[in-house]
Formats: sequence, structure tokens, C-alpha cells
Amino acid sequence: MAQTAFIIDQSDLVRYRAVMKQFKKNVMAPKEFLMAAGEILMTEVDQAFKMERDPQTGLPWKDLAESTKAGRTKGSRKVGAFGRHAFGRGVFTGGKNKGKSWSQTYKILQDRGRLRGSFVRAYSMVPPAVAVGSHLPYAPAHQEESKDGTLPQRRMLPEELNPRIRAKLMRALIAQIRAGVVGQYMGRA
Repeated sequence: MAQTAFIIDQSDLVRYRAVMKQFKKNVMAPKEFLMAAGEILMTEVDQAFKMERDPQTGLPWKDLAESTKAGRTKGSRKVGAFGRHAFGRGVFTGGKNKGKSWSQTYKILQDRGRLRGSFVRAYSMVPPAVAVGSHLPYAPAHQEESKDGTLPQRRMLPEELNPRIRAKLMRALIAQIRAGVVGQYMGRA
């Protein structure tokens, strides 16, 4: 009867040294990793707006105030592809659904798209860091909740690296290391 064994030999140790060398390189010169981390954080922001959920807890954002919805219904703002006229009447004005009524779903924090589009990444190599944020003065009021309590908290950025984001960052680092190690050993068998 044959035995099953898992053997670590000299070739494995050489590969392990190469992986550790590549890991050290990525930690000491993390430009590519920081760029990947910036993309991951920008994706988190995009998902928060798309799903209208807190990226930290996964809970849905608080709904818009009725006064905000009423302001949009009266046509004071152009919303969506239907414009003011159709929006104010709540009736389709063209196409195969002409004359049928519809109800508008209101996108939270996305009336004009300024806030969502204001998020950018900034990198620093000394010390190594990546930051994702918005320059708009009202962004912190939405992220934390306004001091006067009129704006509820609707986080767009996580407060800390939660396990889900840590896992994404670890996968990005591992993929980067593998790409470097595979690149070193291409053609050698």
C-alpha cells in the first residue's frame, strides 16, 4: 500500500526565500501595493454609493427626509433622465410606457453627483501611505453626522480596516508577490 506524503525539499526552500525577498521588496518599496490599496478603497466608496450602505457595518443609509423628497417631486431640481416635467407629474411622457404612472426612487447623497465624484486618492512614498477622501466641505457632515443633528450619518468611507477590506488588501499583496516571483522564475523549471 502506498503512503501519501507531503515533502518540503531544497527547491521549496529556494522558492520560499524568493517569496520572502519579494515580500520584503514590496514592503520596503510599496508603490504598487499602495496603488492597489487605493483602488480597493475607491471601490469601497463606489460600492457605498451604489448600494447606499455603510462600508463599515453594511447597514443601509438612513432614508432621505420627506422634505428633501418633496423638494425633488415639485421639480425644483432636475432628477434623472425624465427631467422636471415628467418627474413633477409622476407619469411617463414617451415610449411604450407613455401615460403610465411611476414612482421615483431617490438616490441618497447623489442628487447631482458632486459628492460621489469628489472622492480622490493621494499617495505618499515618505512615509508610505495612501489616502482616499473628498475635498467638499459638507462631506465630513455626512460621514460623521452633522453637529446640529440635521444630517444623519451616512458613511461613505470605512472608519477602519474591517476584516473584509483587510482580506482584499492581503489578496492584492499576495497577487503582487506572486506576479513578482513568477516573473523571476519564468523559463526555469
